[in-house]
Amino acid sequence: MIVTLKTRNNIILGFTLLIATVFLAAAIVEEDATLMLGAVAFGASLLVLRYNIFAFAILLVIAFSGNTLEELKILPPQVTWLNEFVILLLFAKAIILKTLKKERIHLKFLGIVFFLVFIMWISYQFHSTSFLHSVLFFRLLIRFYLLFLAIINLDLDEKFIKTIKKALIFLFIIQIPTAAIKVFFVGIGEEAIGTYATHGGGPSIVIPLMAISFVFAFYFYHKPSVWYILMAVGFVAFGIIGGKRGLFLYIPVVVGFLGLYMRDRFKKAVIYVIIGAIIVLLTGYISIRLMPTLNPQHRVGGEVDLEYVKNYLLQYTMARYEGASGGRVMTTIQIYELLRQEGLPGLLFGLGPGSYIETRFEGLKTTYVETGALPIEYGVPGSSWLAIQVGYVGSLVYHVLFIAILIYAARFFKSEKDPYWKAYALGMVGFSFVMFLISATYWAVFIDDMLPMVYFILVGFLYIKGMEKNRAEQPA
Repeated sequence: MIVTLKTRNNIILGFTLLIATVFLAAAIVEEDATLMLGAVAFGASLLVLRYNIFAFAILLVIAFSGNTLEELKILPPQVTWLNEFVILLLFAKAIILKTLKKERIHLKFLGIVFFLVFIMWISYQFHSTSFLHSVLFFRLLIRFYLLFLAIINLDLDEKFIKTIKKALIFLFIIQIPTAAIKVFFVGIGEEAIGTYATHGGGPSIVIPLMAISFVFAFYFYHKPSVWYILMAVGFVAFGIIGGKRGLFLYIPVVVGFLGLYMRDRFKKAVIYVIIGAIIVLLTGYISIRLMPTLNPQHRVGGEVDLEYVKNYLLQYTMARYEGASGGRVMTTIQIYELLRQEGLPGLLFGLGPGSYIETRFEGLKTTYVETGALPIEYGVPGSSWLAIQVGYVGSLVYHVLFIAILIYAARFFKSEKDPYWKAYALGMVGFSFVMFLISATYWAVFIDDMLPMVYFILVGFLYIKGMEKNRAEQPA
C-alpha cells in the first residue's frame, strides 16, 4: 500500500510538472504574461495542497520581503495577494480533510467574527456602500483569521510547528542587523527598517514590543539567559533606528502589563522590575538623544529636556494641517465629530464598510489621500479606522477578538506546567496586548501583511497545544 501511495504521488507530481511546463512554454512562445502567471499559479496550487511546508514558506517569504520586492520594482504590487490565495487553499484543504475524515471542525472565536459580519451588514444597509468595497474591507479583517482556522484544523505535528517557529525567530532576528546596516546609508528614520519594506513605520514599533513580550517571558519562565536581555536591547535599538518616537511611551505600558503576571512571585517580580526599569530608562534616554525631533537642538546627540519632549508630543498628537487633523489624538477627536454629525447610526455603525480603505484595484481607491473627502491628513489609529466604516460598535467587536485571545493565552499560562509552553503563553499574552494597544491608540496593525499573519500563526500553534493538553487530561 505504501508503494502504491508513493507511486500515486509521483504520478501527480509528474503530471503537475508536465502541465506547468506546457503552460510555461506556451507563455514564452506567445509572450503572454497571463499564461505564465497561470502556469505558476497552477503548479503552486498543487504544491500548496500537497505540502504544508511549501505553503508556509511562501507565506513567510512574501510577508518578510514582499513589500521590499514591490517597492524596488522587482515584483508587481499584486504579489502580496499570493499569500491570501495560499491561505484560502490551506483553509479549503483543512476543512475538506476534516469533512472527509468525519472529524470535528474547530471554529474557535467564530462567534466574534459572525457578530462583526452582522454589524457590517447593518452598516451596509444604512449607507448602501459598494458591495465590492464591503467585500474588500471584510477581506482585510478576516484573511489571517482564516489562516488561524486552517492551522488548527490541519493536524500539524510538533516537528512542523518547531520548524516554523525557528524560521520566525530567524526572520525577526535578522531585522536587527538589516536595520543596523541601513542606518549607515539613510540615517535614523522610517527608511532604516528591516527586510519587510524599504520605508514605513508601523512594524518598527510593534516588533520591539512583541519581541520584549516573548523575550521577558522566556527569560523569567524558561531560562534566564543573558542572550534574551541582549535580544531585548537589540529590538529596542531596531525600533529607535526606525525613528519611532512612540516607542519610549509604549514600552513602559507593555512592561508594566506583563509585570502583573509576575506579582505573585516576589523574587521574580523584583528582578523583573529592575530589568524592566533599565530597559525603559535606556529606551527613553537613547530615543531623546538620537531622534532629532525629541531634543531642542534637533540633532543626533542632542540634550535630554523632558519639558521639551512633553510639549513636542502634545503638539504632535494634536496637530492640524490646513484644517485637516494630523496628530493621533486630534484625528480620533475629528473622526468622532464626523460620525456624531451623522447621528446615532453614524456613531454606532460608521459610514459604511469599505468607505475608507486603500486597494490596488484601479478605479476602486477610496483613501483620504486620493479623494480628499474627509478632513483627515494623518494619524488614524486602528480603532478609529474601523469606526469610520463600521462605527464604534464594529470597532469594539473586532477588538474583542484580541481580548478573547489574550484571555485564552492567560488561562493557558496559569494552568501550564511545562516551562517552555508557559513562557510561550505569556509571550502570547503580551503580543495580544500589543495588538490591542497599538490598534486602539496608534495604527491599524490588522491591515498589515506581516504582523497579523505572524500573530495568528502563533495563536494557532498555542491553540493546537491547548487541544493536545485537553486530550491528555481527559480520562481514557
